[in-house]
Amino acid sequence: MKHNIQRLTQICGCLFFILFLAACDQAPEPDFVQDPKFECSPFRTGIINDNDFLVGQQIDSLASVYQPQIITGDDPFGHMQNLASIIIDINAVCDTNLAVLQCYACIETFPLQSEIRISLNDNGNTIERIIDINTPSDAVMTFAGMHE
Repeated sequence: MKHNIQRLTQICGCLFFILFLAACDQAPEPDFVQDPKFECSPFRTGIINDNDFLVGQQIDSLASVYQPQIITGDDPFGHMQNLASIIIDINAVCDTNLAVLQCYACIETFPLQSEIRISLNDNGNTIERIIDINTPSDAVMTFAGMHE
């Protein structure tokens, strides 16, 4: 009898351990893929106040969904269409044409950087900034900085 209880305890312990391991190994799967959240208000505030952090958050949010495309002779870095899409997104969400392409993969850093020119009106004053964007051929683009 004592042997049977001991054996039953061992089996229950093993089952509990197996169930515990099985539950720990499984990562929860997301129900959906979240779209990037670009908000014009903090973006405009960041441009007006020359705040790299605010602008960088918004640019990185947009850029995070654009993987490099196939490298071709017309697009040797794989992000030409992605950069155009980011500009379209900024202008669509902000309901204005404040973003234009300054240059694509033109700043010779590692990785190469592209530039978007932003022009906006703040109470009658025109504010212009250049946003630098890292343009690696093997990863998503990221915010690199902002200057006048």
